[in-house]
Amino acid sequence: MKHPISFILFFLLCINSAVVAQNDTYKFIRKLDNIKQGWQGILLPDEIFGRLNPDFSDIRIIGITDNGDTIIAPYILRIKSDELKERELSFKTINESGTDDGFYFTFDISSDNPVNTIIPEFKQENFDWRIKIEGSQDLRNWFTLTNDYRIVRVNNKHMDFSFTRIDIPDSRFRYFRLFIPGKIRPELESLKILFKELRKGDYRTYKARMENAEADKVHKSQITDISLEMPIPVSLLKIRVADSIDYHRPVEISWLADSIKTEQGWRYQYLPLFNGHLSSIDSSRFRFPEVIAKKFRITISNGDNQQLKIDSVLLQSCVHELAVRISGDAKYFLLYGNMQAGKPDYDLQQFSERIPENPALLMPGPEQTVYAINNNEPKPQSKLWLWLVLITTTVLIGWFTLKMIKNK
Repeated sequence: MKHPISFILFFLLCINSAVVAQNDTYKFIRKLDNIKQGWQGILLPDEIFGRLNPDFSDIRIIGITDNGDTIIAPYILRIKSDELKERELSFKTINESGTDDGFYFTFDISSDNPVNTIIPEFKQENFDWRIKIEGSQDLRNWFTLTNDYRIVRVNNKHMDFSFTRIDIPDSRFRYFRLFIPGKIRPELESLKILFKELRKGDYRTYKARMENAEADKVHKSQITDISLEMPIPVSLLKIRVADSIDYHRPVEISWLADSIKTEQGWRYQYLPLFNGHLSSIDSSRFRFPEVIAKKFRITISNGDNQQLKIDSVLLQSCVHELAVRISGDAKYFLLYGNMQAGKPDYDLQQFSERIPENPALLMPGPEQTVYAINNNEPKPQSKLWLWLVLITTTVLIGWFTLKMIKNK
């Protein structure tokens, strides 16, 4: 009876090896139709992100030739986020003066470089001023660049908040003048004159679904849970408040990282993404490190103020594009869904500046599930073979067991 038992053990070992091998494969596949030689851009659809590793390490693009050979197509992941270039300009303060209406600060930048941002800092710790910025080439003829622009500083036991960034249209003047109305002289500690050049990224905008809103009376805060239809990479959030009053409240944005079902119900683990202030004088548009998530939580600390009414919440996701180099005739596929996969190391990562900025774009085909890559070609998943193996194994074990019993 040693031979049948050895056969069973060998058979079970083969099954175990096959199952282990299957766990180390890519689970999902999309066909890439109409792909051309050279550089191509592949847009990642929203549905894919919930399947990927958080660092996108499991993305692979392969080609299968008519002879069954495999071609590895190298790629670079491009995230189309905003790019901000900032240049600070030197200047001299040439005049500080006051009138019955307020106080003037005049600056000479001694060049015709464009300016679009001025950031003053003052010694006063609490103020709320409506200022004016003017520009001139000769100190005689002044042109208004912005008027009634609000800057604020609040410093007390509840908060320390400053909003003194002044945005103006791109302007080319040698002289700039800041006017602050009032009777108390502002004490200017420092000032920056900048030109900010924003290269806008490519974003998709989603309106979040408001799932739950409750008041935390102990901590004097309000909690709003929001969700999307599916997990996507989010890096910007905008809160639209329906109230027309002035407000300035601490706010925390967090995302649902995990959930555990207990006997008492579900327990949710939220991790912080952003801490700052929600203010009626700012855009209420918050930027944070990108995270792939479906559910988020907004916590607003109201103190002794009335709760704010949130009208809507918008989430923004950068477009994610693969710049891939195609160099052989084959049927090409996008593979993903392998938790064991590490990031690929391609030579072209060292020469990213040589990749075309706007290659021809294509969308991958519908998602299919794969079970293995046999004979260098992706195969649709089928669990029928596994059931057949299990049934066959059970029958063989039962048959050998009965034979052993009869022999006794």
